[in-house]
Amino acid sequence: MVNTLNMTLKHYNITNICLFISCVIIWSTSWLAITTQISNTAPAVSLFWRFFLASVTLCIVDFFHSSQKINSKRALFESALIGISYYFLGIWLTYEATYYIPSAFLACLSTTAIFFTLFIKKIFWQQPLLKVMILGALISTLGLTIFFFDQLSSQEGAAKGVALALLSFFLIAVGSVVTERVNKKYQMSSIKINKIAIFTACIAFMITCVYQNQPLSVPLSAEFLLPLFYLGIVCSALAFVLFTSMVSRMGTEYAQYVVFIYPLVATYIAYAVGEISLSFNMVLGSVLVIIGFAVGMYNKPSDVPQRQEKELGEAKNPS
Repeated sequence: MVNTLNMTLKHYNITNICLFISCVIIWSTSWLAITTQISNTAPAVSLFWRFFLASVTLCIVDFFHSSQKINSKRALFESALIGISYYFLGIWLTYEATYYIPSAFLACLSTTAIFFTLFIKKIFWQQPLLKVMILGALISTLGLTIFFFDQLSSQEGAAKGVALALLSFFLIAVGSVVTERVNKKYQMSSIKINKIAIFTACIAFMITCVYQNQPLSVPLSAEFLLPLFYLGIVCSALAFVLFTSMVSRMGTEYAQYVVFIYPLVATYIAYAVGEISLSFNMVLGSVLVIIGFAVGMYNKPSDVPQRQEKELGEAKNPS
């Protein structure tokens, strides 16, 4: 019995590591494609086509690989809510914030998603605030700020950019917490949740484009379409399914440590291709982020297979 449990926990932890690394690698390379997109089209148009491709991809995968049927209207509603709060408003406002603040500043502000998540779960799930988690997140936030310190600057409209960014990360935290709840309460697969959420976001972006009189036409060049397919299929359909799986297995606050790691990896990729130079602040910031990550993950629950029934009961309590 003990050996079986140990093997289950070992498999569980290895799977979590693979999911975490996969999300970091995918989102660390997404900036290359996003830069191409936003320089050629309006954010809402680019995001519509990105989520359209993701929606089609997940519908095809779900058709061939999932026999799960959704019998709860509440499950459909909450899955759609994820699409509105996270994939539509959260990501769109993040794009809009980049017009007012540097991307480095945005990366630092993205860490607030973890703090929003902790307080949301404290208020609605009565989950105790984890001091170790807060300490680790604070250390990593300091590290990320030092890492990007040389790139931080004040510019016109910065206050509006910060407000948009904070609102976007709050909405992303809401969507992530709802994702964890839907998975545990309704036992819905990651593919099924994201199929509904991404389809909802796609419709929302289309309505937005029509309302703003923005044509849905895009450049038909390979330089635009290849990054678009990468963003839609890999960075959205695949990455969000992996992230949802990680949320359901680790908990939202632990899965969101991805936001500390992938900006660093993306920057080091830029350094590797010769776009930026390495600085002392970057090295020091990287060390602090890793220390904060280790502190925050120190008490990460690895006994989820044992606690699944308990957590499911807790997730069912909210109405």
